[in-house]
Amino acid sequence: MKPWSARIAIVATVTVTVAGCSSSSSSGSDGAAGSCGKVAACGGNLVGTWTIVAGCQSGAPSIPMNPACQSETVQSGPVTASGTATFNADMTYSVSLTETTTDTLVVPTSCLAQGGVTLTCDQLAGVLNNALSGDAGTATTCTTSGSSCNCPLTVSATRGPEMGTYAVSGNTFTTTSSGTTGTPAGYCVQGNTLHVLATTMAMGASTTVDLVATKQ
Repeated sequence: MKPWSARIAIVATVTVTVAGCSSSSSSGSDGAAGSCGKVAACGGNLVGTWTIVAGCQSGAPSIPMNPACQSETVQSGPVTASGTATFNADMTYSVSLTETTTDTLVVPTSCLAQGGVTLTCDQLAGVLNNALSGDAGTATTCTTSGSSCNCPLTVSATRGPEMGTYAVSGNTFTTTSSGTTGTPAGYCVQGNTLHVLATTMAMGASTTVDLVATKQ
């Protein structure tokens, strides 16, 4: 089962790909979308059908990605999200979610030297494109900026239609679908607005994606 945020999958993809060779932004309509990234987990009553109207990420604006090269980072970019999620009183749920995030990978050319050979920015783009092809990523090009390669990465992830059960513990909930239990996600219900908060860690830096939904 996919995590509640595509951002988690993106960070994992970039980490594996590159290691092997805070600002925030939001999308959506005014009103509920305006609170994106400004709410902490507070719990509340999840029951109902929710329309996802916005997404944003906050936390570390630049995340280190490679323990062998601390200057290699991913710079956070905008998130867009849409779809619906229904949480029923009998503890069943259904969700259909599409999320797109655009970050920029910054890799010093000194990090691209292996076995006496240094990859070019074009060659790095080829490695990334091969990795992203399985994660609904769009093709990237890496440009040289001083002594670094800058590579914008846009990845879209679709979750669902998915159905299963959910459990609530304090200010978090966990979903189980097809026998697989997902990662707990923080949440906060304020009136007719739901915030689902998914946090990812990389090299000691954390980024939280906030998916904002309004009750139908």
